[in-house]
Amino acid sequence: MLNLSSCLKTAVLCLAALVCAGLTAQEDKDRTRIGVVFENRSRAADMELPSSMARLLISELKQNKNYQLIELTTGVFDQSNAAKAAKEAGLDYIVLGNVFAKFSDEITIGKEVKYGLGPVDVARHSTKIDILIKVKVVEAETGKVILSENEQGSKTERWGEVKQTPTAVHYDKAAEKPMSKIAHIIMSDIHPSEPVVLLVREKELAIDVGSKAGIRKRQKGKP
Repeated sequence: MLNLSSCLKTAVLCLAALVCAGLTAQEDKDRTRIGVVFENRSRAADMELPSSMARLLISELKQNKNYQLIELTTGVFDQSNAAKAAKEAGLDYIVLGNVFAKFSDEITIGKEVKYGLGPVDVARHSTKIDILIKVKVVEAETGKVILSENEQGSKTERWGEVKQTPTAVHYDKAAEKPMSKIAHIIMSDIHPSEPVVLLVREKELAIDVGSKAGIRKRQKGKP
C-alpha cells in the first residue's frame, strides 16, 4: 500500500528541484556572459601561461555575481575575428588578453660553514620574473573596444643552491596584483554588482553604474 505522506514528500521535492533548476536557468540568462582568452607573446615561457592567466582573471571576476564567465581556447577564438566569434557563441563581451613575460637569473655568493670545514663559498640562485598584461574588452554585438588596460608586475623567486626554471605557478604570483587591478576596472565598468560613487561635491554626485546600464562618462541627467 502506498504511503500518502511519502508520496507527497517526494512530489514536493521533485517540484522544488524543478523550480530551482528553472531559477538557475533564469539567473544564467540574466547574467552578463563574458569570455576570456589570453595569448602568450613571450618568446620563452611556460606553454600553460595563456590558460593560467585566463583562469587567474576569471577567479578575480567571480567576485561579481552578475557575470557568467567562460574560459575560451586560444586559436579557436582568434583575436582578429573575436567579436564575430563571441557573438555567435552567445557572449556579451570577450576579454582579449596578451601576456609578455621574461625572467633573469641571478647568483649571489655567500660564506657558509659546511661539513665541519671552515667558511666556504656557496652559490645561491634566484630568478626575477617580470610580466606585462595587456587586456582589451570587446562588446560582441558591436565589435567596439570598450576598455583597454595595461598592467605590470614582478616577483623574485629564491631557489637556494639548486637553480630552477619558472613555471606557470611562478608567473601567476607575478601576475596576481596587476590582474587584480585589471579585474577591478572591468567590474566597475561592466554590470557592476553595486554602483560606485566616484565624486560628491556640493550638489554634484558622480556614480559609476557601468556600461551595461547604457550610461557613459560625463553623461548628465536631472535628479
